[in-house]
Amino acid sequence: MANVSKDLEAQIVEHLAPLLAEMDLEIAFTRESQTRAVIDFAPLEKDGWLSPVKIIFDEVEGRDLSWDQAHLRINNWGCRELGKTGWVSWKCFRTARHEIKGEGQQALDWVKFVIEYNGLVPGKSLGPKCVVNSNFGDLYSHAAMRFPELEIRQCNLTGSFHPFEYFVFKDKRDREIQIGMRKGEQRATVYINGMFLTEFSQWEHDRFNEIIRDLSKIQPRGQAPLRGRAFGQWP
Repeated sequence: MANVSKDLEAQIVEHLAPLLAEMDLEIAFTRESQTRAVIDFAPLEKDGWLSPVKIIFDEVEGRDLSWDQAHLRINNWGCRELGKTGWVSWKCFRTARHEIKGEGQQALDWVKFVIEYNGLVPGKSLGPKCVVNSNFGDLYSHAAMRFPELEIRQCNLTGSFHPFEYFVFKDKRDREIQIGMRKGEQRATVYINGMFLTEFSQWEHDRFNEIIRDLSKIQPRGQAPLRGRAFGQWP
């Protein structure tokens, strides 16, 4: 990286090296723009977990890096256990900015403390029994409130970057219900006994709650518990 203060870079590397070794992390210097430089704490292995802490240096064009240009950006993650399904859901709830405390050794000690305190969060690999779609994790409690015995399943399709994730349960008429969605796509689908019924936007939580509520009611034979209101036209 051009115009990086080798002295500051060397100080950061030297001071944090023992902690980063324990956490299987390495320092990565990048630029977000001509005026902003970033120090990430990245996993040594491609499937490893990473630090949610970044050091941001602003107004760096034509200047060496210094602590008076810097602040921390911290992604605040949380891990939610999805009932007794054995699955968990990680989610980044917010991103916070923290000004650097002190200079020199004091700043280095403080950054080290913050990295250690915040621990590791998922990188590219979430590990087994972890849902990929955090919105799916958000919807779990609404579904489990009415169908506490529901299961979670994943289906990895060839050529797809993210898996389809499903809530699977029996409704009040003992029919198998599958409500599925995938990270990065709006479309969510509802199947009853393997037959397509309807689709909706996975971000419409009110619509999801309406579907779950209707499925929890005992309907007369021959009466559909859901109106087939489609979300849109899909290829």
